[in-house]
Amino acid sequence: MLGPNTEVCKEVHDRGLAWKDDNNVRRGEELVLWSTLDAGNYNYVIEWTFRDDGVVMGRVGATAQNLSIQPYDAHMHGPIWRLDIDFNGFAGDSAYLGTHKENLPLPTATDSMTLIATESGQQWDPLAFTSIHVQDSTLKNARGNASAYHLIPMRYGTPRHKEPYTKNDFWVTRYNPAEMFPDLLSSYISPPQNISSTDIVVWYYGGAHHLVRDEDGHIINDNGFPVWTGEAHIMWNGFMLMPHNLFDKTPLCPTSLCP
Repeated sequence: MLGPNTEVCKEVHDRGLAWKDDNNVRRGEELVLWSTLDAGNYNYVIEWTFRDDGVVMGRVGATAQNLSIQPYDAHMHGPIWRLDIDFNGFAGDSAYLGTHKENLPLPTATDSMTLIATESGQQWDPLAFTSIHVQDSTLKNARGNASAYHLIPMRYGTPRHKEPYTKNDFWVTRYNPAEMFPDLLSSYISPPQNISSTDIVVWYYGGAHHLVRDEDGHIINDNGFPVWTGEAHIMWNGFMLMPHNLFDKTPLCPTSLCP
């Protein structure tokens, strides 16, 4: 049981199948750290997951009660993450825009990694499987392949609002300890600085559309006063940082199967 002063909760989960090959199979585990932020009528569950295959996941879940004065209004939740990704140390990192394009009507496709040379905002395209690829200039695995992490969105929509930072889904900036506020992102990249092989920060903006339903709760009459009752179940959105050539072979694989 969690005490009243608990700030961060730690859990170890069986995350299910890690891989399967006929009769050979391996289950995985993950360490989850989570806490909550009480903001107005909502609780936001802030979660970090560290998997045994090297994947890191960041999520925010919105839960608690709908706004009492507008309990039936559909609305958006739009968190933004500031990710100071120091891969193999703080220096020498670069960001690439990863895309996958289907060459219709031909049965071919093109995958590309384009260097983001200067500070800028980038947009997610679901048809292009857009991701941000963070790579160190010198780090390689034992096979001689450059090691990296892919920032892969886990989302089902794109909210655009009046705040300038909502106009892009990714932002890449040069590290500056004073640059901590999303509202100022446009000023952080003006004028744009070089961000090739240096200390970079990746910002990721996500969103969740909450279409209110009866399962969230309803208003009851309490001695002549309207009172909201019920709880909105948690809605998640976030991202995955997936290792790319970080390992030399399949993680969690016995030597007899994966020498």
